[in-house]
This record gives sequence, structure tokens and C-alpha cells, in this order.
Amino acid sequence: MRVKGYTKHRPVSILIDSGSTHNFVDPRVAKRTGCKFETTLPLKVTVANGQQVRSDAVCKNFQWVMHGSEFCTDVRLLRLGGYDVVFGTLWLETLGDIIWNFSKLRIEFCINGKRHGLRGAKAGSVHSIGRDKMVKILKKQGHGALTQLYAMIEVQKTEPLEPELSDLLHEFQGLFNEPTTLPPARTQDHRIPLQPGTLPINVRPYRYPYKQKKEIEKLVREMLQNGCCAAKHQSFFVTRDTVYSRSWKDHIQHLRATFQLLEQHQLHVKRSKCTFGQQKLEYLGHIISEQGVATDPSKIESMLKWLKPRTLKALRGFLGLTGYYR
Repeated sequence: MRVKGYTKHRPVSILIDSGSTHNFVDPRVAKRTGCKFETTLPLKVTVANGQQVRSDAVCKNFQWVMHGSEFCTDVRLLRLGGYDVVFGTLWLETLGDIIWNFSKLRIEFCINGKRHGLRGAKAGSVHSIGRDKMVKILKKQGHGALTQLYAMIEVQKTEPLEPELSDLLHEFQGLFNEPTTLPPARTQDHRIPLQPGTLPINVRPYRYPYKQKKEIEKLVREMLQNGCCAAKHQSFFVTRDTVYSRSWKDHIQHLRATFQLLEQHQLHVKRSKCTFGQQKLEYLGHIISEQGVATDPSKIESMLKWLKPRTLKALRGFLGLTGYYR
């Protein structure tokens, strides 16, 4: 729930999040309000997109005001996205019994016998305004931003294919179509066997960002409608094949045999993930060509520009990469 607050008479945007274990303040706010921090052991924090960031400082007795009431707690230093301060369960636990009405965006609780109520801010709507009104707003506020939206289409540069290869791809173009049915029954269908009578496992769902969750639901819905997956179980086939030939004539024959085998077993290929007729290619961090196998130059450049490891984990990662290419 988003709440407007103040710290040292400066407005801050506050998020009260029961999904966050700790309390955090953005470094910009800490610097602006003169907060004094103490260095602590690093704390790994998993944010909404699944990435892990580190917080290694804490501010003791951070004070702020919400709806006329003063509060105080410890907060950790962490770069935040759309908010200045986040208060999680570490602060919520100190409030005792809480009445939280999500439809009205209101929290009620008691501290030392005094009743407090916080009302969340509702998301503002976006609407268009005319030029004259915009000029008046800019004169009052003194600043603004001008943005323009463009529809952008990524254009991938592709080299022209040899006629023989182009004809072969056209002949087996059905392999590159999106599947619209369930795969046929295989001798070894992948599934997770359960004990007879096992009930569905009750686990907390993954926390995806809204946009990613919406896209996942869209893709699953489309696959269910097309019939290429079922609600009970599915079979997935993920592979990466390399067809190497000593001559162009042999290469066309090898590709044809590969396509026929895929077609026979009703397997599909994603065209955008494939490259054909290449003189060299990258595979597992190496470059394979007619000269043999060589280390990918980009990997060498990464090792040369690697920052000095400051933790044991970072050192192991560096040694693992360099040891792989020894």
C-alpha cells in the first residue's frame, strides 16, 4: 500500500509491503535527509524481477511521519525503484494486531494504547490536456517532461542463403510452424511420478512482476486454445543440434536427413533460433570453424576486464571461468 509521508520535513513516497521482510530506504533519500548509516554484514535481497541485490548498511532509529503520527524503526540502505522508503514485516510485526482493509486501502492499529489509521493513496489516472492548460501548469510548477511514443520493430539482418539451402528450407517449412496440437505419445514421455492418492502440493506461487505474470498467462492461454498443451501434463523437447559437414554437398544431404528425422517424429524447430550455412559458429563458449575449435574472443575480453573479486563467491566465479578455458 502506497502512503505519503515526511522525514525531516521532506516528502517521501512510502510503500507498506507485507511481502518484504525488511525495511529499506533509497540512498538518494538518505543523502538528502542526512541519515547516518552503520556498515553491517551484507544482506542479499531478492527483488520482484528475481534478481538479487545487496544491502550492507543500516540506519538506526529512522524517523518519519505519516498522517500526523510519528514513527521510528531501523531501515537498511537499498536502491529502490519507484519508492523512497519500503516498510516490510520487520516493522509491521511491531504494530501488534492490524486491521487491513484492502478495498478501502486503510490500515488500523494501536501503539501504546493510541489508535492510528493510515489511508493508502490511489493510483492517479492519466488524461490528455490542451496546450494552454499545459502552459499554466508549467508556470506554476516550473518543470515538466516531454515524451513521445514510437512503435519500434526490431529488424534482424540476415545474409542471403544459397539457392540449394533456400529450396531445402522451403521444402521443410512445416518444421518451422508453431505447433497447434499436442505432441504424439512417446516411448519415454516426461512426467513426474507421484504416489497414488497424493494430493496437490500446497506451495506459495512464484512472485512475478505484473507485466511478466500477464505475459505468462497470455502465452499459457494461447497454448491451451491452440491445443498444443493440456492441463494434465505436457511433453517438452529442448535440444541444440549442430550439423557439421566437410563439403557443401554433404551439408545439404546431412540437413535433409536431419529434417526428415524431425518430420518423422513430429518435432518442431524455432526458425529464429537456427542458423544455416555458416562457416563458423559459437557453441558453449567456443568458436568452431574449419580451422578447429578456438576460444570465443568475447570470453577472453570478459576475463581481462573482470573486476577485482572482493568476496569468496566472486573469486570462485572468476576462477571457474578462467579454469574452464585453461
